[in-house]
Amino acid sequence: MQSSATEVTYVGVEKRRKGRPVGVIAKGIRVKAWRTMRALSAQHPNFTLGDILDIVATGREKDAPSNLLKYMACLERHGIITRLTRRVPGVALTSPGAVIWRLSQDLGWYAPVWRQAQKVLWNPNAQAVVPMPAGQPDGSQA
Repeated sequence: MQSSATEVTYVGVEKRRKGRPVGVIAKGIRVKAWRTMRALSAQHPNFTLGDILDIVATGREKDAPSNLLKYMACLERHGIITRLTRRVPGVALTSPGAVIWRLSQDLGWYAPVWRQAQKVLWNPNAQAVVPMPAGQPDGSQA
């Protein structure tokens, strides 16, 4: 049996019955990563790519580290997350260590979406494009 892009749960059925919008279960790794960043920032403000991957990656995604690194770089370019100067020490002697990020702007429950065709970051919470901070180069990848 194939699962659809949106699964309706018992709660969703009850909401539909009462005339309220039905919730959508997060399927994408970027959506799960965004919600994880928000949850982690409430408890411990700093996180690494490894922290996020440990929580959201199931092993069935295609190149999850690369996907999330591109997403986090996009969020960083738009000033939503900030890269700290210090790093978590790496395991290898020659490793520069893992980058540490901090959530600077909590845009809301829904994850910001990189729209490749328009080369903009869309904030579905505000139904608006997230502006690029002054002095930032045009973000062409994510």
